[in-house]
Amino acid sequence: MAEGNGKISKVTTETIINEIADEYKIPVQVVKNVMKGTKRKVAEHIGKGEAVQLTGFVMITPQYRAARIANNISTHQKETIPETVGVSIKAGVDIKREAAKLSPADWKPTETDK
Repeated sequence: MAEGNGKISKVTTETIINEIADEYKIPVQVVKNVMKGTKRKVAEHIGKGEAVQLTGFVMITPQYRAARIANNISTHQKETIPETVGVSIKAGVDIKREAAKLSPADWKPTETDK
C-alpha cells in the first residue's frame, strides 16, 4: 500500500506474479512465462511502430520527440538533444477507476516535498 504524499511503495513483477498464481491456483512458472511473453510481444509491436492497447489497462504508443536545446545543469552549457522516438503510456479505464479511489489529500505534496 502507498504511503501517501507522493511516497509510493513499489510492487515488483515478482509480487504480481505470485499474487496471480495464488489467486488463480496456477503454477508460478506458468504466470512467469505469460508475463515474460506479454512483455516481449508488447516490445516487439512497439518496435514495429505499432500502438499496443491492453483494453482497460494501458495504451502504449510510439511517440516522436523533436530535437531541442537543453541546459546541462552540471556544465551550465546548452546542449542539443537529437530527435528521438519514445513512448506514450496512458492508463486505461480500470487503472483510472482504481486511482480515483485514492484520497487527493493523501497525495498532495507537503512543504518538505517541494
